[in-house]
Amino acid sequence: MNYTLDSVEHAKQVLINETKLKIKDFTPVFITDLEELVTKQNRYYFGVLTLGNNVQTGILKYADNDLISCIANSQIIQLFQSLECIEDTEVESTSIYSFEGCFRGFEIVLG
Repeated sequence: MNYTLDSVEHAKQVLINETKLKIKDFTPVFITDLEELVTKQNRYYFGVLTLGNNVQTGILKYADNDLISCIANSQIIQLFQSLECIEDTEVESTSIYSFEGCFRGFEIVLG
């Protein structure tokens, strides 16, 4: 094996093996608006997701299934397809976006 389990090369190979599709586009991204991480056909994300103070729960999804839930002020390195955020209404946000946090990693598009 030429990669570790937390490498983007491993994530790409998993997607190719599972979907039988090829990598169409592979882009490093830094996303500060977590609402951009919605389900889009054949689009996946791999990297570090940071959830801010006003996110009560972040639910990462893969293949239309809930993969894992994360709490406020946490980070996770994960391959996922979309993110659903549940807002903590008791916390006042200072962000210009609905949900505080960011994603730093790669957007992988299959085709």
